[in-house]
Amino acid sequence: MKANTIRVILPIFIIIGAIYCIRNGVVVSKLHELGKEPDSIILFHVVSLFTFGAKDFGAPIAGPWLLQKLMWLFFFLAPMITLIAMADLLSAVRPMFLNYILRYRPYYLVLGYGRVGKSALEAIDIKMGKKTYCIVLDRDVNESENGFSVVFEHSIFLKRNVSDTDAVRKFITPRCKGVFILTDQELLNLRLYYDIQDTLKKKNLQHIDGFTRIRSLELHRRLGVETDGNAEFDGNAWPANHFMNVHAVTPYLLFQSPKELDDYNKNTDDKVFEHYKLHYNRFQSWIAIPHDCFIFLGFGSFSAFVFHKLWEHKVLKPDSMVVIIDRAAHQNWENYCLEHPEVEGLTPTLFDKDANQMVESNLSLNEKLGQNTLCIFATNDEEVNIKTASHFTRKYKNRTQMHVLLRTKYMDVASPGLLDTLIGEDRWVLVPTYTWIKLYFESELSSNIK
Repeated sequence: MKANTIRVILPIFIIIGAIYCIRNGVVVSKLHELGKEPDSIILFHVVSLFTFGAKDFGAPIAGPWLLQKLMWLFFFLAPMITLIAMADLLSAVRPMFLNYILRYRPYYLVLGYGRVGKSALEAIDIKMGKKTYCIVLDRDVNESENGFSVVFEHSIFLKRNVSDTDAVRKFITPRCKGVFILTDQELLNLRLYYDIQDTLKKKNLQHIDGFTRIRSLELHRRLGVETDGNAEFDGNAWPANHFMNVHAVTPYLLFQSPKELDDYNKNTDDKVFEHYKLHYNRFQSWIAIPHDCFIFLGFGSFSAFVFHKLWEHKVLKPDSMVVIIDRAAHQNWENYCLEHPEVEGLTPTLFDKDANQMVESNLSLNEKLGQNTLCIFATNDEEVNIKTASHFTRKYKNRTQMHVLLRTKYMDVASPGLLDTLIGEDRWVLVPTYTWIKLYFESELSSNIK
């Protein structure tokens, strides 16, 4: 109440004070005769201080010293009050504008604005157009990203604690086209999934597209069967939702058909798609020839999914030589066999070794290698993946022709020239999971355009 009183009294004080100063001898450089004008004319000019500042007045050049200084003070205070008033106005407009979107405009809701959330926003912009409204909720996002231009922006960032499901629930309306649950906290994502699922069921909105990020392979498996990297299970009351693991859905892109590739992206200026197309074509040329041996360094979600697709495409066969190097190689292979009983006849060579120590290890694989070897280096450390690939290709270059699939986070992790030097020209394929995830979202969104 006190603040509101000041907001009313201060402008009145400036107006009356400025008129008093002019009437009592203050002369400004651009309006020498203003003091001789009627009060109504002086009032008209004084009010312009709140819009154009002192632009039409000029500096006080004559009159009582104290009143000149007071006039200077009014020159600075008036525009500041206008700025504060505009900010207050936009603060009042923002909720109304949001309410307008929620009621009348189609929009997407993105929960979590980390690496994956940013990729989702880019995918929505590309596939649905930059004028598609996106509401982004994150506790660390800076609302000033689109600050005063909120009414003119189509990506609206709101600082919200998404763990407060009540705060999230009000953003679920019939105008919502999709919900992306993409925080870095796996259990929070699942809690949000179940809460939003109940909300959609009550409102009969189960057709709304959904993407729920699952990080661990264990939960991904428990929730469903891996096919294209998405997970489905019988208890899903939100049929349009995808449980997606970043490290499973991105390698899936390497196994799409040429027709799917042609229909995938028509934007030739998209550097991410150009990168993907180059590595897709290289990988396809590899798997077109027989490979005798398959080496997996790290057997988490990424490697397990690549193994599944190689088996499904009959690139990896029951009589293939398979080597798995992981600190929990035996346990991870046993877990994989539980989900994929069709591979139980295959007996891979398992080494329970830490991938970080492979370069210094004396482990020899000479007797395991054939004429062609496909290596999947997919630990969580992209630097280890590259160093180990360099070590393997140097150590076994005279023993086998080696093709290397590298898991990284981003596509610019190393220059192509460096990788050619370390591994060999055309002997490596990069799968940058946090870069290519944008392409996954684009493919799913393009198939759901209505």
